[in-house]
Amino acid sequence: MYKLIKINEYAMTRDIELINLNTGTTDVCFDDSSMVINDFGFMEIGNEYDCKILLFGNRVTKLTKDAHIKCKIIKELVVGNKVLLEVSVNNDIYYIDDNCGEEYIFFNVTRKDIIQVGDVVHHNLLRTF
Repeated sequence: MYKLIKINEYAMTRDIELINLNTGTTDVCFDDSSMVINDFGFMEIGNEYDCKILLFGNRVTKLTKDAHIKCKIIKELVVGNKVLLEVSVNNDIYYIDDNCGEEYIFFNVTRKDIIQVGDVVHHNLLRTF
């Protein structure tokens, strides 16, 4: 469960700042849902939401001093019409658009995207691929 603590609005997108109520981790997530059908515009500062956050970036072969993280693979699951990996990073749960048969992967995160709030799934995950 996350609490919405801040919204930064831009012309067509926004960044939303969420705090994980279980771990205390703060995540700033990109939200472009207002440009599509399934919109997260109902979210209000101070309210709590069940969210899924996608780590956007790419897999790397090893940890470096840059922004690379180690992800423990929990399971594959379907969000909308897309198969994603559910991963744990220091007890925080995220999702990655990747496939692998390994227990751990290293990942370079360039952005975090909000992909689901409650039962509302981002439109990009509802498309048929």
